[in-house]
Amino acid sequence: MAADASTRDVALQIAFCHLLFNVSGILIWYPLPFMRKVPIKLAKLMEETTAKYRWFALFYLVMMFVMSPLFVFLVSLGGSTLTVSVLATLLTCLIFILAINALQTSQRLYCVLPGCLRSWEWLPKALHSLEPWDRFFRAVWRLVRKLICRFDSSSRRRRTNRSTTGTNVKLRVSYVVINTC
Repeated sequence: MAADASTRDVALQIAFCHLLFNVSGILIWYPLPFMRKVPIKLAKLMEETTAKYRWFALFYLVMMFVMSPLFVFLVSLGGSTLTVSVLATLLTCLIFILAINALQTSQRLYCVLPGCLRSWEWLPKALHSLEPWDRFFRAVWRLVRKLICRFDSSSRRRRTNRSTTGTNVKLRVSYVVINTC
């Protein structure tokens, strides 16, 4: 590691953070054999979801690597009490949802659940299905494509009026390619 004396402490601190992150991942997922399957199952679920809803990969990246860290950072600005209470509430909700999902898929324990919790159908559709979100993102994408095509065709017309014959040929070729919008 090439670092001068003034940044060596910071570089070592970051290196130790990475090391501890990797070691904690190994300690969580590797010791118990059934836990080794969890990341693989999550990756397959992500693959199936992304294959069906193409926008989901970008949504996932933005939520996990931009919005979630930003949320945690903003909550941490409120102090340790607020941070712990908000994160504990979110963790409790996540555990509750995972427990209900596990009970819904278990054939032996399904009857333990009250009638309203045997499925998520009582929730609004956007909270238990990606179909409404898919319609929304497809509509937004169609609008963006329409605006891009409209902007491109108007800028192409302005360039064609001012250009020479050699560039007209290039613009006509690009018009054929872009006109498929």
